[in-house]
Amino acid sequence: MFNFFKRRYKRIIADIEILNKVPMEIAIYDLQGRYQFVNEHYLPDRTMARAIIGKDDLYYFTVAGIYEECAGERKHQFERALAERKITRFTERLEYKNTGKVLYYKRFFQPMYSRNGKKITGMSVFGSNITAIILAQKELKYLAYHDKLTGLRNRDAFNEMLDQIILDAERDTNGRQIAILYLDLDNFKLVNDSLGHDIGDKLLKEVSERMEATLRKNDLNFRLGGDEFVCIAKGIASDYQAGIIAEKLIKSISSPYNIMGHHINYLSVSIGISLFPNDGDNRETLVKNADIAMYHAKKSGKDNYHFHSDTGRVKSDDRLKMEKNLRELIKSKQFDQQLKLVYQPIVEDIGDNKYKIIGFESLLRWNSSELGNIPPDIFIPIAEKHNLIQKIGDWVLQNSCIQYKRITDKYKIPLYISVNFSAKQLFSTIVVDKINALLKKLNIKPENLQLELTETSFLSSEPQVNQNLRTLQKMGIKIAIDDFGIGFASLVYLQKVPASTIKIDKSFTQKVNNSEQHQDLVKSIIEMGKNLNKNIIAEGVEKTEQVQFLKSHKCIKYQGYLFSKPLPIKEFEKILEKKTENHYEINLEAD
Repeated sequence: MFNFFKRRYKRIIADIEILNKVPMEIAIYDLQGRYQFVNEHYLPDRTMARAIIGKDDLYYFTVAGIYEECAGERKHQFERALAERKITRFTERLEYKNTGKVLYYKRFFQPMYSRNGKKITGMSVFGSNITAIILAQKELKYLAYHDKLTGLRNRDAFNEMLDQIILDAERDTNGRQIAILYLDLDNFKLVNDSLGHDIGDKLLKEVSERMEATLRKNDLNFRLGGDEFVCIAKGIASDYQAGIIAEKLIKSISSPYNIMGHHINYLSVSIGISLFPNDGDNRETLVKNADIAMYHAKKSGKDNYHFHSDTGRVKSDDRLKMEKNLRELIKSKQFDQQLKLVYQPIVEDIGDNKYKIIGFESLLRWNSSELGNIPPDIFIPIAEKHNLIQKIGDWVLQNSCIQYKRITDKYKIPLYISVNFSAKQLFSTIVVDKINALLKKLNIKPENLQLELTETSFLSSEPQVNQNLRTLQKMGIKIAIDDFGIGFASLVYLQKVPASTIKIDKSFTQKVNNSEQHQDLVKSIIEMGKNLNKNIIAEGVEKTEQVQFLKSHKCIKYQGYLFSKPLPIKEFEKILEKKTENHYEINLEAD
């Protein structure tokens, strides 16, 4: 009897040695899914190997630092192998909590039977690490569908994704459209010919980055090759909405570039737009019509966009109408009949869910007698392009200051007024004298006026612009960088510009709670600004979660719809009537 057990023990030991030498992971479970054996390839840490005997996968995943959710697929395959009494194969993904490392395995469960082959007595699992193969496959797929230079999706990805988006749209019953925006850079060949292909490549990369920053969250961006790009805008409610996207792309791409010491201010873009289903119900037709529209935009003077259909709200003809209407408005000097100002408070967190109003921004609106309401991000660039902004800007500044004086005299409270200012206004040699005269006439202290300019205004190569900015700052007028982060932000840039305030662009603020990338960007902007003693204001604040994030990173001044939308002057005054301890509060719990 002793010799029988001795021989059986030796055979078990020999079997274990064989299983340990097999170059793959092997484990044996009982019918309840508890480990009975694991070989050295499955778990080289033999102390842990002994610890998990009699325990299940959930226990093993916990002690090994693997996310417990990863055990779900294994449990499903285990139960399937038991129920179907056959081998089940699957690919397993294991993610480790502490390191973030992800490993992939090819595994199969095989039921173990009694000697008569009728009863399942246990379950064995065999597996091999295929991480290198999976990652290689992913890399190949990425390379196959992405542009090597810019990292954007390429033509093949565009073709496949647009086909699928069209299929999805055909099942959509809400009547929304898809916009195809076909972009071709203007004057790009000049960059390559005069500055070389290295500069040209870097320029293409920056163009792609600007496009990504400008487009909406669900829009898709592709590089087709050369200097041609295409965007897919889903869920478009109207042609007009597609036009706004095109306007923003033109504004972003056509702004000056600084690349390896070269100031490039002659690059622009022409955009053609086709809409599904009006301009085509398949990829080929939509792309062809967008391409045709793009060439129309080129012919009409470049730096422009054109719809394939005649229903586009802001086609070239409409832009000409806007220019004509603006010229007539300026000539008639009857600004008050079509232009109006609305006001939005700028607040500071004072604790206990209370926010003190420290200033307010005046915002321009245009209700054209012929064209209706035109958003400022459409008509302001037209006014700038055709040198009409000077008269409009003078009217805005004067009326903003008049209202500011009236309000502060009436409510006896220290506030400041923030007014949007165009770089084109700073080209003037008399702009400083005009502002100084206005402030003296109204008895407004210079430190109570803030002028907001976009980042590109500070990059102007015009000496007069920089001279005027520095003179205004020396007078005590505050200078703010508006929409900060979407242009050319850098530490060197911030050190040079004569600005005391940074206003974080709303596109970053509104995404801090659902994008780690935007969280990092906003944190970097705040830290960079604080290190240079800049005043930081977050624009576009709409949710309390955004406030919590900003406050946790030492940004306590905000502007946005969470506190108040832009209001006509009489409605804005109603907010100011709520006076508490010599200042004005917005209490979110109360409002």
